[in-house]
Amino acid sequence: MTNTVEIDFENIDKRLFTHCNIIYGAGMNGRLLCEKFEGYGVKTAFFYDDDHTRWGEDYCGSRILSKEELIRKCSEDDVNIIISSMYVGQIKDKLADMSLNCACFTVLGLLIEKDSKDLNMADYKGNPGLMEKAEKLKGLFDDELSKRYFDIIKQTIAGGKALPEMVSLYCGQEQYFLDAFRDGLNGMTFVDAGAYTGDTVRKMKELSIMPKKVYCFEADDDNYVKLLNYMESDPYAKERIIPVNKALWNRAETLSMKNERYNARISGAEEADRKVEAVDLDSFLKAEGTEKIDFIKMDIEGAERYALKGAEQTILSDRPVLAISIYHSMEDTVDIPLMLINELKDYVFLVRHHSYSYSETILYCIPRERDHLIKGSAK
Repeated sequence: MTNTVEIDFENIDKRLFTHCNIIYGAGMNGRLLCEKFEGYGVKTAFFYDDDHTRWGEDYCGSRILSKEELIRKCSEDDVNIIISSMYVGQIKDKLADMSLNCACFTVLGLLIEKDSKDLNMADYKGNPGLMEKAEKLKGLFDDELSKRYFDIIKQTIAGGKALPEMVSLYCGQEQYFLDAFRDGLNGMTFVDAGAYTGDTVRKMKELSIMPKKVYCFEADDDNYVKLLNYMESDPYAKERIIPVNKALWNRAETLSMKNERYNARISGAEEADRKVEAVDLDSFLKAEGTEKIDFIKMDIEGAERYALKGAEQTILSDRPVLAISIYHSMEDTVDIPLMLINELKDYVFLVRHHSYSYSETILYCIPRERDHLIKGSAK
């Protein structure tokens, strides 16, 4: 496999018209790219996705290949793999491990444009309140990566658009499981809010992390069924996962959900696709009689601030490590860190960026008594 090439839609590489095109990433970005290709007369032959539960599915009129099918296809035909995901660094490593004979393309410019639109950045242009908060956060973090992140956020708000400089913040470490964490997570009890089909647990297995148990909260029914299927197919998962078909919120409530399956999120009733049941983590754990929670991961499409309020007692009493997504809105980017820094005492705070676009930014909150996890985290 050669080095990746960024697609220039003003001067499209001829190989995209003559070779078999496989889009890596069968999610919203993959759909966006497929539709973009159609407008230029470029055909998408197949998709590939890391989620093995989706192998064999039809997506946007094309089959999602299995890993074995992808390797075989690359050995038989002239293939282009186009990375539609923001996880460019991780995917390049996976492609290298598979030793594929193919050309590889990226669409970072397209993803940056999408970020501006999805986050409504033009609406925040020059917003003095958000710019002031971003500047304040620069002074509240000790490490340079976190400071640089909020500096770029401030510039983003000032200009009202996504900046390509965000790519430079990619930290090169596993999302939720920083290098410094690896040897200190065994035996912990986790909460996985936004468990999807079990991708975070699969990553734990890949990294040889042995949690005691993982409470997997997934509100979307389709994803939840796949989570259950994964449990039944893998002894590692079956031994550790406690599945919960509910959303996490600040109280028990029936909520509306939009965009089911791959990007399901809590939404207003006027645009809802269906209803889901929600629960606050404090009440759920009390009813379960659960022992201490050691680690809480949240990636729930903008509902994090509400779920954190519903987990306040657990967080204050158990003092878990937190790995919280802050990238779903410009408000979340600054408000969630300020809220947690204000409420949590004797914690170390880090922001790490795990993609090549504005997505997948995680706020890590580490209690100082877990010093074995703190050492090396600021690198």
